[in-house]
Amino acid sequence: MEREQIDNWCGRGILGLVLAALVFGPLSAGAVGSFEFLVIQGLTLAAASLWVVRVWLQENYRLLFPPICWVVILFAGLAVFRSHDADLQYVARGELIQVLTYSLLFFIVLNNLHRQESAQLIGIVLICLAMALSVYAIFQFFTNTDYVWHLLHPERKPEQYMGRGSGTYICPNHFAGFVEIVVPLALAFMFKGRFHHATKVFFGYAALVMLAGIAVSVSRGGWLATGLALAILFSILVRYRDTRLPALVFLTLFAVGALFALRQGFQAQKRWSQFFRESGGVFDIRFYLWDPAVQIWKDHFWWGAGPGHFNERFAAYRPEIVQASPGWVHNDYLNTLADWGVVGAVLVLAAWVFLYWGAFKTWHFVRRANDIASKPSSRGALILGGGIGLSAVLFHALVDFNMHVPANALVTIVMMALVTGYLRFATERHWLSSRWWIRTLVTLVVLAGIGYLGQLGFVRFQEARHVAVADRLHLSIGRDTQTFQELDAPGAASLNWEQMTALSRKVVAETRKEVEALKLANQVEPSNFKTTYRIGQGLRSLSELTEGEESDGYLTEALQWFLKGIEINPFDPYNHLRAGMCLDGFRRYDEALEHFEKSMELDPKNYYVVALYGWHFFQVGDYAAAKRWFQESLRLSEWRLNLIAANYMILVDERLAAESRAL
Repeated sequence: MEREQIDNWCGRGILGLVLAALVFGPLSAGAVGSFEFLVIQGLTLAAASLWVVRVWLQENYRLLFPPICWVVILFAGLAVFRSHDADLQYVARGELIQVLTYSLLFFIVLNNLHRQESAQLIGIVLICLAMALSVYAIFQFFTNTDYVWHLLHPERKPEQYMGRGSGTYICPNHFAGFVEIVVPLALAFMFKGRFHHATKVFFGYAALVMLAGIAVSVSRGGWLATGLALAILFSILVRYRDTRLPALVFLTLFAVGALFALRQGFQAQKRWSQFFRESGGVFDIRFYLWDPAVQIWKDHFWWGAGPGHFNERFAAYRPEIVQASPGWVHNDYLNTLADWGVVGAVLVLAAWVFLYWGAFKTWHFVRRANDIASKPSSRGALILGGGIGLSAVLFHALVDFNMHVPANALVTIVMMALVTGYLRFATERHWLSSRWWIRTLVTLVVLAGIGYLGQLGFVRFQEARHVAVADRLHLSIGRDTQTFQELDAPGAASLNWEQMTALSRKVVAETRKEVEALKLANQVEPSNFKTTYRIGQGLRSLSELTEGEESDGYLTEALQWFLKGIEINPFDPYNHLRAGMCLDGFRRYDEALEHFEKSMELDPKNYYVVALYGWHFFQVGDYAAAKRWFQESLRLSEWRLNLIAANYMILVDERLAAESRAL
């Protein structure tokens, strides 16, 4: 009895930890930050520890191991192999942490949360959470609020997301990506679940609120994915007599509401007109990212460029129209090919094939139906709603990167595990008996995963802690610098030299502290090239704020950090740019030119790289060459976004005019 009670408490603990992770992710802006994902990672490791205890507590323990489990293990192994083989170890290790966390969570849910009560509770919690976020998104849409409130702190919306509902996410597309998974589940619970009538009414209202939330997100991908998923759901529901009429009524209401929103919603009309208005033969800026992704994949056909490497390898393949750093491909299929190659893509495809193979097989055993009518079945509702909700993920993946948003990936993985777990009701073929060596193997593998992820998580926590200190100082420096510029601006009411001197000293002191915090982060994780770059930039700023030997010392040290960044990440043009600028500061123009030319080789269509190439010639005094490159930079990006080239063009014209007069 005592063993059984402990086992029950462990099971409840696992359920609570999984629910905490599922709720925390969306409420923390999608868990895209380092600290936020560390929380999810910690909750997963705690759940894994309880699983190990349950393995030895249950006398007749059995392991459910359907074919999809082999795919999960193979992909996790591929991630381990590629992370140690990748060009950029830090980036690949970050992807490895996520892959191992999701893999471990999949097995935890599959083998511990298979009871109907657990699956229903997870579904109900997700429905309540998605409905609550949708209510907040509707509020954002109608009040046009500037801020997004979530668990950590309010954040101001980027300009491009104003006028759109995003819930506790920053990007409305990712909010829609979360809700679109849950809407079919709510409708399936309403139409097919064995719940009280009042509960079914609640599910219906929740689904309507969620659909309104997706509408106000003004996410075209979210709209299309939800529409296609609901089309599949209702095409199944209308086959049965007992659900045909209510399904048709709900579908009619949904269609009328969608048409009304499209006709009346200004934002909706604006977004759709942008979607269908051709610009150079292409509908949307994201489509310009697809060809570079294909080219990266072709150059690394079998294994890909490396986990998470697309953004770091993008520069060499950049089309002129894309001047920003894309982050991801905005197409999860092409992103998988670019990062993981054919091998990784085949494994991902196999996972989805085995998932739906198991879902179709299970559906016949749990739907409680004949050719005419059907009886309520909560298991059937979860299979139906979960499977179709996951199809929305597949549809949306064509135009976005929801699987790289941890909160959305987490919900997807848990739903996949729940749907797969219901295979236990269809066949006994996939059970592994409770032999001692199976328990030992499961224990060793899970403990190895806990230890490995725990060690990587501790390093990431230490690094993130120091980087967070540097980030706070950087924000303070930015505010103080802006205040200083306002005091020193032409037309200022009065020059308060004492205040300006105090601000200048404060900026120097804070910059030194920022650099020291970043150096501590570098000691913890020396392979993070972003940290080395920030250290170099901080030291270069200090060289501009100081004079004499102190200034030269800072500039020399900055050069060393940029050279270190070049060693860690040979694909980044910015370390070469900054190294060249440092060398120009020492009048070592020939050495500087080598770095500027290398940056042009790495990212030849980047307006900023081209502008600083012209800046180098300006320092040398070759104004004709400088003007040519500033003009090229302005061609790549308009002057409002390219102040360096625009301002230096004025200076170049003045110098060329002066030279002409001198002749």
